Amino acid sequence: MNLNDWINFDKYSVEVVVLALCGAVFWVSVYLFTIRIIISKKWVEMPVYVACGNIVWEFLWGFVFYEQIDMGKLFIYSYRIWFILDVYIFISIYRYSYKQIENAFLRQHAKKLVIGLTAMWFILLYAFIATGVDAPFGAQSSYILNLGISTLYILMWLRLGNTQSFSRPIAFCKMIGTAFYTVFFAVQFPGNYFVPAIGSVIFILDLTYTFLLVKGSGLIARAA
Repeated sequence: MNLNDWINFDKYSVEVVVLALCGAVFWVSVYLFTIRIIISKKWVEMPVYVACGNIVWEFLWGFVFYEQIDMGKLFIYSYRIWFILDVYIFISIYRYSYKQIENAFLRQHAKKLVIGLTAMWFILLYAFIATGVDAPFGAQSSYILNLGISTLYILMWLRLGNTQSFSRPIAFCKMIGTAFYTVFFAVQFPGNYFVPAIGSVIFILDLTYTFLLVKGSGLIARAA
């Protein structure tokens, strides 16, 4: 077995590979914690509007455009593991998305909304990746999705006001995992200003969301 087939040490140093692997581990943890909550509470914390794009992104990069991933097979399979885990999350989004939605009309047609959003994201992401601007890892599109997740986490928490429905481990793992990836891209691709810039915004949002989960119940009680 050629180790370089699994991890491309010719192009990437050990330090940046470790950063990427740490990011992957924390994001796998996000998925595992999400699945655990789905099983126990029949509730999906992943915002429905971005979750539909999330699974499309993993499918496209894990199985369609995977040859553009030049870090080695280990990272290709990490994308595919995310997709496999996300299949369960997506099925649960299809079943329980109405719990996130307050608008009566959209709530009634929640499953149709999920199908429509998934089709929309497939068209947009396929077109974006096919242009070649998203290589070599799908960083640009993944961070756009990530920004949506971070923003909607906060808005959904404020809108629903149920502090028991949201997970601190998920918030923490997402924040740390994305931070590792942001540092990785900043070190490996110093000319790519988009990822560090949007990653910094995401980190601030994630830090805010984590603070709300830790202190939010007390803030709500004082406000009442």
